[in-house]
Amino acid sequence: GLETAQNLIITILRIFNIPFNHPVYDKEVDEISSGLAKADIIYLTLNALKYLNQDAIPIGITLISKLVFSADSSKTFAQQFVQGNGLGVINKYTLLASENNPVLIVDTLSLISQLARISKDFYDNIHNSNIYQDLKNLIVHQDASIRAKVCNLIGNLCRHTGFFYEKLLKFGLISAAIECCRDPDRNTRKFACFAVGNAGFHNDVLYEHLKPCVPLLVELLRDQEEKT
Repeated sequence: GLETAQNLIITILRIFNIPFNHPVYDKEVDEISSGLAKADIIYLTLNALKYLNQDAIPIGITLISKLVFSADSSKTFAQQFVQGNGLGVINKYTLLASENNPVLIVDTLSLISQLARISKDFYDNIHNSNIYQDLKNLIVHQDASIRAKVCNLIGNLCRHTGFFYEKLLKFGLISAAIECCRDPDRNTRKFACFAVGNAGFHNDVLYEHLKPCVPLLVELLRDQEEKT
């Protein structure tokens, strides 16, 4: 029945997660990732999610997130994720709901952020997934790791072109990123700088809206975080 199917899937997903969680496998990770890519593991994992309850879904998302971050096969996994309607799955299971487990939210944000970082070819798919309101809610989340990840995602949405500039402005995410430049969390400040920097990089569409961040950036030149 359903319970046995779920337990079997959870066990398999845990096994597939092992090489990405233990340094002892570092030398084999690329080879393992290549094998998983040939086995269409992204499609299989996305399909398997429908047999899992809400508490078990993070195991599958964690695996997909780690695969999309894998060095040699990352673009292959990213393409499989998008072609397998992975962004639709994020909406279907409301993975970016602010009340979810922070680990699940961070893994989901990391996954989308990596898609945006890898290629502008995924920009249309990300836009069509309509996650803007979720991002607006999460950028003020009480968990600092979530605020930092949203800022990182905004930076990657602005990495290749100005495609998202007006869309981010419309949903208040530019002003929210500026506000994060004064966040008490050092990582959030760091990624907020990355976000507003890329928001002013490709053209002048957001220049007027970015003006308030100038004094904050000047202050951040003295930040304790070197990358900031």
